[in-house]
Amino acid sequence: MRIEKDRVTLLCPDNWHCHFRDDDRLPFMVGQLLDNGWRGRVLAMPNLTNPILELGHAELHMRQIQGYAENLPHSQNFSPVATIQITEGTTPQMIQDAYLGEVGIAKVYPRDVTTNSGYGVRDYLKIYPALRMAEHLGMFICFHGESPDLGVEGRDKERHFIETHLVPIREAYPKLRIILEHITTEYAVNWVSSCKTNTAATIAVHYLLATQDDVIGYTPESGFKGDPHLLCKPMHKWRADRDTLQTAAMSGDKRFFYGGDDAPHYRANKECSHCNCGVFNTPVALPLLIQLFDQLGALEYLENFVSCFGAEFYGFPLNSSKVTFIRTPWNVRDSYPVFAGDGEKKAGEIVPFWAGRELAWQISDEE
Repeated sequence: MRIEKDRVTLLCPDNWHCHFRDDDRLPFMVGQLLDNGWRGRVLAMPNLTNPILELGHAELHMRQIQGYAENLPHSQNFSPVATIQITEGTTPQMIQDAYLGEVGIAKVYPRDVTTNSGYGVRDYLKIYPALRMAEHLGMFICFHGESPDLGVEGRDKERHFIETHLVPIREAYPKLRIILEHITTEYAVNWVSSCKTNTAATIAVHYLLATQDDVIGYTPESGFKGDPHLLCKPMHKWRADRDTLQTAAMSGDKRFFYGGDDAPHYRANKECSHCNCGVFNTPVALPLLIQLFDQLGALEYLENFVSCFGAEFYGFPLNSSKVTFIRTPWNVRDSYPVFAGDGEKKAGEIVPFWAGRELAWQISDEE
């Protein structure tokens, strides 16, 4: 990593949690990732409208992503990474088929807790045979860490999931490679830190910067109004949790690395009753991370967080290409249009994280 007064150059970052979708937002997301510096590996989540439950569907999704990327600038090193979803009906044979087909990562969602999670898990004992096979093969398992128990309130769902489900899984399968995704609490940080091997966690940029007060509208930054575009699951927590996440991200601890949980939802599905949960942070994530790490005097730790630790945990070589950001102020767009397949009709628009606000850093393609 090269740090100068007004320029930062780092190994091309990987994003270990991204929702590409399976409609007009798919080509939109490919373009946004490449335009904004995410030109390495991007882990594609399997909770599509038609969820990815087996090898063939995962391979098709990868071909679709690569097909949209291949003619775009900066795509020469772009590498989407496939996943399948584990449900209560996933068999050990399905896990083995995926692994032998070079899909080495699976995702577990709690049922009905987040977007497109109707195929998720309620009885975690039913997925133990699949987890046993995953442990045997060396497969990585990503967990959305929230309890599906309707009796557990939102702010407590992450802790309850760890205590009730993840601790028993960790004890039953000590060699299973576990990633607790988009953590939001001090409790989650402490639990991951207590695990000596085979356990890691991803952290998303919006959890490093915002709290529940920003979502509800108790802060000057929120204009003292609620923000549906910040509404996501797991829900934002409190300042102490945010501060602990910042410390973990900047600690140099290899168990914590970046996963953006990039979640594009149309404005019409956010600014409404029963709105969708998810934050579209793709255009601003890297500038915001540079700005935050710089402000807290930890800029030298950024490359490890976004470019090294995740690749090392998943067993990939580090990227050889680089991206450069320069200190030049710019205003984040209020929204981004998404066009239908023919490219002429607008399918909708998506509001980004930090919309309308100024950022100090932007990507440079001078190289």
